[in-house]
Amino acid sequence: MFFEESKILSNKFTYDYSECKLEKFNIIYGITENFLLGAVISMESIIKNNPDMSFNFHFFIEKISANNLHKLEQTAKQYQTTISVSLIDNNSLAFLPVTERWPYATFYRIIGFDLLSDKYDTVLYLDADVMCKGSLSELPNISLDNYYLAAVPDLKGLQDRGKKLKIINDSKYFNSGVMLANLKEWKKHDLTDKFFTSLSNNPNNSLFPDQDILNIIARDKVYYLNKNYNYLYGMDTEIKVKNLDYYKDKLTDDVKLIHYVGVSKPWHSWVNYPSAKFFIDIYNDSSWSTVPLEKANTPKQLKKKSSHERLQKKYILSIISHLSYISAKIKRKF
Repeated sequence: MFFEESKILSNKFTYDYSECKLEKFNIIYGITENFLLGAVISMESIIKNNPDMSFNFHFFIEKISANNLHKLEQTAKQYQTTISVSLIDNNSLAFLPVTERWPYATFYRIIGFDLLSDKYDTVLYLDADVMCKGSLSELPNISLDNYYLAAVPDLKGLQDRGKKLKIINDSKYFNSGVMLANLKEWKKHDLTDKFFTSLSNNPNNSLFPDQDILNIIARDKVYYLNKNYNYLYGMDTEIKVKNLDYYKDKLTDDVKLIHYVGVSKPWHSWVNYPSAKFFIDIYNDSSWSTVPLEKANTPKQLKKKSSHERLQKKYILSIISHLSYISAKIKRKF
């Protein structure tokens, strides 16, 4: 392993209430605490749509409140599942090229793969904005022999990234929001070391630091999944199409995992659209529904909030949000 658990983790909590004797499917989230609500509802959506499967959920996070730890334990007990929470010591990651847009948590998935490679053969990594609406039963049966991971090709508009990264088959630049990782191959080929070596060699050449480097080190070793396992849908699409039924032709019954990409997420208070139902329905039925939906608190969020409020004909609120956006943007310059 690249990392020593005793040095990279400041603490670890495991809540095992599973009574199922089935082999467990391991799922990883790498997040900051402000993405915890999204990740938890993602987890619950998986459990509810896969009653015949048993899971180990692994959360890699920098810090978490005692109240949220307690809520996670209660969630594990409610669903008779296993949840582990690993607290990352960011002081051990000072060598990483982090920015406000790409914080330490960007690389937690790599740490997760590394630490779990001694324990499991495969794990499924999910971004916190990925919601489940179908069965995942086929994923554990995919043979990843000689593959490093399985993933879904990214949007057509991003496929030129493959050319810039000198990936031979540039039509297969993949999105890293959903990855089924072969940890046997990951460990065998020292991919954690290769990841950080490649990252240090390309410090200013990556639009998406983690995703670009993953595409570089995994080239020719990727099993491509059907897009229904990482269906990319942006809540901000509503602003452009102005049709609240637009999602119905996109998020069909065949879609297993919805990846809500973009600035606005389904847990944001300003995007209460029908297309958010795959999050909201689970949220409303969850013990975590006492956690309020998130308000806009960054310039980008305030700008999008203003646009959505204009679409919703909340014109005064839209003006207020736009003024707040300008104010927040000015403050960031000083």
